[in-house]
Amino acid sequence: MKKFSFLLAIILLLLGGCTLDNKETINITDLNTQLSDELKDLQEKLDSAFTMQHEKNVFNGMALVIQDKNIILKKSYGLADVENEIEFNNLTKFDMGSLTKQFTAVAIMKLQEDNLLNTEDTIDKYFSNLPNGDKITIHNLLTHTSGLDMHPIELDNKKRFTDHNNPNIEIDLTKVKFVDEPNHAYNYSNINYILLGYIIESVTDKKLDEYLDESIFNISGMNNTGFKNSEFYIDDLATGYSNFDYSKSGVASYDEYISPIRGSGGLCSTLTDQYCWYKALFDGSIVKPETLEIMHTPYANNYGYGWFISGEGDNKILYHYGIAHGYESYMAFKPSEDKFAIFVSNVNNSKSDYIVFSLKERFFR
Repeated sequence: MKKFSFLLAIILLLLGGCTLDNKETINITDLNTQLSDELKDLQEKLDSAFTMQHEKNVFNGMALVIQDKNIILKKSYGLADVENEIEFNNLTKFDMGSLTKQFTAVAIMKLQEDNLLNTEDTIDKYFSNLPNGDKITIHNLLTHTSGLDMHPIELDNKKRFTDHNNPNIEIDLTKVKFVDEPNHAYNYSNINYILLGYIIESVTDKKLDEYLDESIFNISGMNNTGFKNSEFYIDDLATGYSNFDYSKSGVASYDEYISPIRGSGGLCSTLTDQYCWYKALFDGSIVKPETLEIMHTPYANNYGYGWFISGEGDNKILYHYGIAHGYESYMAFKPSEDKFAIFVSNVNNSKSDYIVFSLKERFFR
């Protein structure tokens, strides 16, 4: 039986699928591709939007759009590695950038469900050297209302830390700047989720990637998701390009400057794994429905816990953008209609506004 389970896992990896913990196996190839005329028309329009942007040299990547087990679009545009002419496939990973934040937020809420922390806790109990730590709550970090400035050079993972495996590493936050008073207004800042990542490590006494593996990835059947190692490597990662010139080979991006500390960004994953995440999140495998309700409440600037939120009730849509060195991404879902969409690009100069507009107008309407 163990041998059969192992073989099944390998097959799912190759085909693009996941097995939810104690629940059904989700295999993308088993989803419906025999679409109604209405969905075929939608498929053509969305494909046209991606194709047009690719032909204009402003998009290179993959897209996955699913509604109620109907695959509306599953297609790649361009190459994963231009120099070596390597195509995208089901195992191709992308750096998801700020899509990482939703996983960090869910991890925090799982710890609250386990009574290991509370979102109303002030963070001075975790960071004694952070100014205003006694005024900033975990809720403020989750909703970007801490008043903290954007990602500073002091928190550059590559320049500052030599021990990537120490979950209790002390960080000097005395130089961190504020742009506003805590709990006063929305100011998007990566520091908020960097600190949340350290809080998770402090509470669990585990590395963030270890805790996410145990509490989210394994339960969701996300077999192709993780962070780069201490050498900033992970297998099957599409080559990331900055200032990409489609008429040439492109300029590869190698994290020369700020690299995200885990919590705010840096998660690498496949499109299929992100769909598995979406399904597990809303079937109760990860957190309780009442916890999701708290997370999906729009706070300042319509930001919840790890997601932007538009609409209300059955019209509620959750979405987020992700930007990393050489990568861009966008994921959105409308739970009431079981609509899921994600596209990822391995070039930094993508112009995705038109694609996002097309998804909003034609799919999430």
